[in-house]
Amino acid sequence: MERRTSRTRRRRGSRTQRAWWAATALWRSDRTHRTLPWLFSLALHAALIISAAFIVWRIRESHTDTPPMVVSFEEPAIAPAMAKPPAPLPEPDPAEALDQILAQPTDAMPFEAPALPAMPEPPPLDIPETQTFEQPVLEDTSALQVEFSGLGASDARDIVYVVDASGSMITSLPDVLNELRRSIARLHPVQRFQVLLIQSPRDPASKESAFTWTTVPPGLKRPVLIDATRANKQAVYDWLNTIPAQRASNIIPALEAALRLRPDAVFLLSSGGTDPALLGMSPDAALSRLDQLNPRHASGDRSVVIRTIQVLEADPIDLLRRIAQAHGGESGYKFISRDEIARRFSQDGDR
Repeated sequence: MERRTSRTRRRRGSRTQRAWWAATALWRSDRTHRTLPWLFSLALHAALIISAAFIVWRIRESHTDTPPMVVSFEEPAIAPAMAKPPAPLPEPDPAEALDQILAQPTDAMPFEAPALPAMPEPPPLDIPETQTFEQPVLEDTSALQVEFSGLGASDARDIVYVVDASGSMITSLPDVLNELRRSIARLHPVQRFQVLLIQSPRDPASKESAFTWTTVPPGLKRPVLIDATRANKQAVYDWLNTIPAQRASNIIPALEAALRLRPDAVFLLSSGGTDPALLGMSPDAALSRLDQLNPRHASGDRSVVIRTIQVLEADPIDLLRRIAQAHGGESGYKFISRDEIARRFSQDGDR
């Protein structure tokens, strides 16, 4: 039995050995070397094909539930394709829709707008009345002329009127003030002016003011030059309507105040303001005082031209003529009698 077993083992061993020898011989043969690369390449390609088929299958399986995508030409956006167009929605009934909205309770509102705070009432607008402003445009100052009671002055930008409004003018003052209004009305808006009315106390030593002036703007403690605008002119007209003829006449304090304003021209109209008892000084002292306030330059001219008008009665001491000769020239004086004053001014008013 053991011999048979050993014999069988030897036979199997020899078979294995023979197979190994055959395989070794086949491997070493030229035919095997020519065939083996082809077999390897074929196996590799087959494996690649199988792998690619497996990947494609997996991708298709993962997208089986996703609907295909289409592009709409009306709206170029990607949207899922639909097997059939949806049925159109029925048109809503406006009345039924309104009833549904009104039937909803107010508590169903998602939110409630906060209440606005109460706004205070705006104050009433205080709009001033429209005012007309004059636009003064004048380059040639030689055209700035002024005329009063038949006397004139050229190149006069600033003017002061000194007018006797004492009790001696009670019958003639309205005509004189009308002439004054006409002179002011002819002023150009670029000019400035002031009106001083002589109403002096009887006692020259009195501390009371010897004249009054227009307070434009109101509240001024001393006279100033004001622009010849329409509004200022009207204010002066209104003020002149309130002036009565009263008290005495002393021209010196008013002339001194006029010269301190440094105007280009002063027009002095008086009926009896040259009485030495009222002046408180002699005529020569009065002229000396005026020379100090309006001195003569080296050229012989003075800064201020003074024109004088004597009205009603002739001046016994001829002071107004002497003032005009010293400060306004020979043509700077004029006398208008009582009979002529009403006729002259009324004729000027009719023009």
